[in-house]
Amino acid sequence: MITSCPQRFARGVLLLAVTIAVLPVASASAQIAPCAEGGAPQSTCTFVDDVAPYDAFLELACTRNLMAGCGGAYACPGEAVLREDMAVHLERLYRGEGTAHVFTPADTCASKCTFADLTPSHCLAGWICQLYKDGITGGCPTGYCGAEAVKREQMAVFLSVVISWRLGETIPTSGLLCRAPGDCRSYACQSGGTSAFSDVTPNSVYCKFIHYIAFKGVTSGCGVWEFCPTIAIPREQMAVFLVASDNLISGTPVPSTNTCQ
Repeated sequence: MITSCPQRFARGVLLLAVTIAVLPVASASAQIAPCAEGGAPQSTCTFVDDVAPYDAFLELACTRNLMAGCGGAYACPGEAVLREDMAVHLERLYRGEGTAHVFTPADTCASKCTFADLTPSHCLAGWICQLYKDGITGGCPTGYCGAEAVKREQMAVFLSVVISWRLGETIPTSGLLCRAPGDCRSYACQSGGTSAFSDVTPNSVYCKFIHYIAFKGVTSGCGVWEFCPTIAIPREQMAVFLVASDNLISGTPVPSTNTCQ
């Protein structure tokens, strides 16, 4: 049973993403800051471990209060985004007001969901329960699995739900996806259909969500018509996804009701 935010030893596992080089390892002190997410906006968003070409996105995501650093002046690029931190990212994107995405769940929200591996005393329980109450997550088979890394296919679902709800759109199951003029592929996310990505099956439950965020320009995949669905998302890529999503939905009304109140 999780009762508090543990030291983030799990985040020390570096990811070698398909399209990026191996990234430098942040100092150990930067990797164990408990509950870096969910607090007040950081006073500075200049990180000593920024890495090109993601440095601008890491700093923008921090400035907009969509993603905090991992402790001190560190952004910890190369470390996996955890599901518990993702709850803060998504709720700030979904409900955050203004350019600083001001939003904090109600004090009572931490007790408004029941996951076997989560108690109200967990430092991000309020965010996780808000995400659940908003219908953006149903948890995992054994609870919420807050300490698990988020896969690219899972993030496609979460971002698609937030973006489509904010824009008032329905996520289509088929369409045309273009990477560049003259480089287009049709897709139909159904048994016997086709997928634009060679590593996404058309009957996958993630198919339409992956194609939706690609169509919206939130991601271009991980290679030439590949998406790398089962690779865990490193923090610098999550920053890109968040900034791109925020740019897309900027100016649309945020939900007016905090469902945990």
